[in-house]
Amino acid sequence: MILSPSSHIMDGALPIIALLTGFLLSNTRGPGHYDLTFLLLATATVIWLAIRFIRAYATTPQHKKPLGPIVPAGGGENALSLIAITRRAIMVAFVVVGVAGLVLHATDHDFQPSAGGLALAIIAAGALAALLSRVSATMRASKTASAAIVVVVCVLAGIAQLSLVHHPTAARPGATFDTKELEKVSFQKTSATGKNGITVGGCISLTTTGETPRIDRVTCSDSRSNYRIAALSDYPAGCPTDVDQKFFTTTESGEPETLCLDYAWMPDQCLQIRDNKATPTPCGTTGSERPAQLITDTTSTDKCRTGGYTHPTRRFTVCTETSR
Repeated sequence: MILSPSSHIMDGALPIIALLTGFLLSNTRGPGHYDLTFLLLATATVIWLAIRFIRAYATTPQHKKPLGPIVPAGGGENALSLIAITRRAIMVAFVVVGVAGLVLHATDHDFQPSAGGLALAIIAAGALAALLSRVSATMRASKTASAAIVVVVCVLAGIAQLSLVHHPTAARPGATFDTKELEKVSFQKTSATGKNGITVGGCISLTTTGETPRIDRVTCSDSRSNYRIAALSDYPAGCPTDVDQKFFTTTESGEPETLCLDYAWMPDQCLQIRDNKATPTPCGTTGSERPAQLITDTTSTDKCRTGGYTHPTRRFTVCTETSR
């Protein structure tokens, strides 16, 4: 049986609904994100269209094929059963989503989907493709119900993806730097105290007079603070590889201790960074940098509006604004 013009419209509406739903769900994660949600629904749409074409080809006499897909007249003419459709859909979805996931991971190090999220993408893509093909073939009498089911499934699949696939947090326009976020990326437990009485999470003023360095323990809100203690170690090799600075010292008894340092970013306080050395500077001074936002689960400055400082080992970036 050749489908009516309204059925052809429905054929075109289903993939459009799926793609638009995926796009809207992906966009909720912020601009510039690679999102498996859209990939999942796009893949399902392609698979669904391929299945529709195969079913039309398999159930139409070779000498007389209509331009559009057809609905089989009876069970005996249905060349592809529900089981076959589902199996083919999941197999193709596994290949397409798996390859696409590897490509995205290779091109964007921030793309770190969990194993569960990637598995769900593959399974959901196949299941959604099978559902779309069956809805299209068996629910022509109720186009409203058909469209509603597709939308609901797309939304549920998208929500599942948003919860299982891990993405970096996007920079928000007008966001302010929150020092409490630093506790989430601490290499060591905050408040751990070293041999010299210096505490992880605390701040210091590190200055040099001639060739002699001097360390003063200060509060992080002190205008002299330029470094925050990220971790403590006996030797520099024990520091996280992405700290901004390392300072080796010894205790009065001669024991070694290394201060693993990050720049002491504070709201409404600015630093000037030259040769990896931080100097407290009045905000507004040419070259001074003000912290704008801390973004976790990222290894780049792609989500920063005007650049920043990356920490790929601990997976966070401090976005900054530079005075010109």
